[in-house]
Amino acid sequence: MKLDVIKKVSLEYLGENWKESYLEFRLPSYSDLKNLIDDKATDQEKVEKGLETIIGLFKGGKAISEGKEVEVKSEDIRDFPIEVITRCFKAISGDIDPK
Repeated sequence: MKLDVIKKVSLEYLGENWKESYLEFRLPSYSDLKNLIDDKATDQEKVEKGLETIIGLFKGGKAISEGKEVEVKSEDIRDFPIEVITRCFKAISGDIDPK
């Protein structure tokens, strides 16, 4: 059973016009994170698995694109800066405060 526990990750750290921007994710279960562990995987495969996990947990959000607020879709996550993806992964895995 997967619980509907959602974490909202603020993107306001990106600047003044990002104050209302956020991404929401379902919190990962042990099984979600266990699937990331593969000692035989290459670094590239590990990164891809991590990205697929983040995309699979994504529920929605708002961001700024070309100066306008837009709804974020799961397929948009791949185009986000690594800093944003890493921050989201840390926030939903309990590593940092989501603000």
